[in-house]
Amino acid sequence: ESLDETELIKYANSITDYIAVCGLSPSLLVDGQHQLLLSCKTSHTLSPSEKSMVFDLLKNNMKDSYDAEPQWKWNDAEKSSELFHKNSKFLLYFESENPHNLVAFSTFRFEWDD
Repeated sequence: ESLDETELIKYANSITDYIAVCGLSPSLLVDGQHQLLLSCKTSHTLSPSEKSMVFDLLKNNMKDSYDAEPQWKWNDAEKSSELFHKNSKFLLYFESENPHNLVAFSTFRFEWDD
C-alpha cells in the first residue's frame, strides 16, 4: 500500500538523523588538508550560537544579491522567520580544528506545495 502525500511528508519530518538516512559521511576532507565535521539539526535543536552562525553566514553571502533586486530587498526578520521555520532541517559543516566555526550549511523542509 502506498502512502499519500501527507503521510510521506509526516514520515520525512519524523526522521532525526538525515546523515545516516542519506548515507553521508560525518566528516569530509577538503583539499586533502581541511577536515570538516557534518552535523544535522532542526530549527528546534540548533543552539542560539548555531542559529547566529547560520544566519550570519547566509546574510554575509546573500544580502547584497537580495538588495540588488528591487522586488526582493533583504529583511532580517522575514529571512530569519523563513530560515528557522518549525520544519526546517539543517546540515552543518564545521571545521574539525575549530568546531565553533561554521563553514557551510544547507537547509531544507518537507512540505506540500501545489
